[in-house]
Amino acid sequence: MDRYTAFYYPSMKGIGVYFLSNRSNFEKGVLILGVIVLLIYFVVYIPLSREKRQLVRTVESVVEELRENGYGTSEEEVTETLRRVEEDLRLLRNIDQTGHRPLDTDPLIKERIGSPFQYFEFDRERSAIISELRSSASAKGVTIDQEVIEALPDYVGQGRTYLLWAQLSLANQVLRGAVENGVERIETLQFPTVQRIAGQENEFMEEVSVRIRLAGTMQEIHPFLLYLLMDADQVERAGLPDAYSGKGGLFIDRFAIRKKSLEEPDHVVADLAIKSFIKLN
Repeated sequence: MDRYTAFYYPSMKGIGVYFLSNRSNFEKGVLILGVIVLLIYFVVYIPLSREKRQLVRTVESVVEELRENGYGTSEEEVTETLRRVEEDLRLLRNIDQTGHRPLDTDPLIKERIGSPFQYFEFDRERSAIISELRSSASAKGVTIDQEVIEALPDYVGQGRTYLLWAQLSLANQVLRGAVENGVERIETLQFPTVQRIAGQENEFMEEVSVRIRLAGTMQEIHPFLLYLLMDADQVERAGLPDAYSGKGGLFIDRFAIRKKSLEEPDHVVADLAIKSFIKLN
């Protein structure tokens, strides 16, 4: 055997030994990895799966308990809600823009807003509105907090007196609607600062707004929200409680409704900002 052959064979033998040695280590590594995976499956995955199934059963049980106690939504309730939404959409589509007429078309103030202010006349109308509200509220079982009565616009000897008539008209329409729709309680009434805004074709208007807080069930608050958007004729066609004959469609600027308490899930408190306007020219 020459020196080249002698050199070649020992080298091939070494390569074979090296390969066999590393192959053995590789198989050991695969075996160890398999054992680790099995341990993870039996020690971690299976217990977690059991806990997940148990958690799902617990959640389903709690949801069912809440539903039975009036905190959930059944399939029948969802169907009824969808029906009411569709009915509301139908009513809203029938509300045309002519319903949003300015406050100065209200018979209560139509002839007075451009005339010299008469305090005794204003006070007489204000007192008549308060008396009628209290009488209607008593008949409907509605509570009107004294704070609301005291918040009604009153003459204080200064300012733009014609705005007092506009604010009284707006308050009358909103409060009548709340009482006629049978809300549970009228808690607060506020009059933000009147804003002057530009209309179309060089018209200028005074934007008159009122903020009101109501309490009651959604069955009571819901028709009141629709009522606000409609004029007297549209209210009658919609089958809502009789409205003040001089009512025009009002604008709901914003509102927030929240649950009153966990003990009374169907009772809510509603905060609303409602607007209308009077034309200046």
